[in-house]
Amino acid sequence: MLPSLTWSSGATTSLAFDILKGASLAFVASWLTVRSAVRQFSSQRWWERQEEAYRKIVENLSRMQVLLSRIDNSGVEFVSEEEQVGKWSQILKRIDDLEQTYHESAFRISASSTQALNKLVSNWYRAAPLGEGSLQFDQIDRCRNAISECHAVIVTEARKDLKLPPQR
Repeated sequence: MLPSLTWSSGATTSLAFDILKGASLAFVASWLTVRSAVRQFSSQRWWERQEEAYRKIVENLSRMQVLLSRIDNSGVEFVSEEEQVGKWSQILKRIDDLEQTYHESAFRISASSTQALNKLVSNWYRAAPLGEGSLQFDQIDRCRNAISECHAVIVTEARKDLKLPPQR
């Protein structure tokens, strides 16, 4: 009866090998899962930062268009020079915000977006379009066109970078 109670060294080696194989498989599976989760988290954070940069840019451009329409004296409601200066200073604040976003987010947004922002910010005429008439209208019109050009590039590039469906 004694020989049946003792284990053979072959069975012990086989059992140890099976345990080691199972532990190795569990370790590799866990490592791959964690690695994939970290990569996905990093990718999601990058997307969120890109989205935030583009959102800030589009928000500033849109707000500038609204402020320009409130300066314009070609409508029925007269806007005093004091109100025009106040609105223009808000527009200049948005230009400064765009310049800051441009510098902070240059590595997050596309090269075309960076160029469009740089062109808008560096060519912006900082004197307020005061008064009324064709000179004021021409300056406001140039500002609107510059903002619209920049906005079009930013939206197109944001859709590409963020992998959003095309606008209908």
